[in-house]
Amino acid sequence: MHFQGKVNCYIQFKCQHNFLNPRITTKWLRDHCRKHGLYQTPHLNEVLYLQHQGFKCIELLEDYTGLRSLWLDHNRLTNVLGLNTMKNLKCLFIQNNYLVTLSGIEFLSQLVILDVSNNELKKINEIVVRNLDSYRFQITIYCKNLKFLDEKPIQENDRFCAKARLKNGIFGMRKEKTRQKDVEDLETIVYVLGKSVTSTHNKY
Repeated sequence: MHFQGKVNCYIQFKCQHNFLNPRITTKWLRDHCRKHGLYQTPHLNEVLYLQHQGFKCIELLEDYTGLRSLWLDHNRLTNVLGLNTMKNLKCLFIQNNYLVTLSGIEFLSQLVILDVSNNELKKINEIVVRNLDSYRFQITIYCKNLKFLDEKPIQENDRFCAKARLKNGIFGMRKEKTRQKDVEDLETIVYVLGKSVTSTHNKY
């Protein structure tokens, strides 16, 4: 009886421990995929929903090479290591975690949508993130196909600015922004003159 009591206590402890520190295991992934109607063969899946699970690290996802969309938001992740085999990944939702670095994000070259909002980012590939502009610039450099970052679009002009900053620093970026503004002003003038000429022509 005394022995059985110890066994029950041990089982209870293990259950509580797993609840407080959940890990991604092969069995858990298999059961999770079955629950959500996904394939049991990892590389056949194009989506995977792993949000709100309390995970502290990304593990055992190396075989999910066919993923196009991955939800990892609202966990306790501190980095994005473990995603480097996902060469086809286009959408990554990893907001509301405890990320302090995005080192490894450069392996996800096909990303189109990335949400890393509400984290604690300090570095991207060992480069210190000083402010919002620096953060967007670094991610734009490493994710060349990205169209949306934290639900905000990345325009072609943003890429030109990022390239100018990479080549000539902050002054190069400022020069590029000035050039873009001059082009916009010129386009506005041409548009207004065109409207004026059309109006005059119609008048006569």
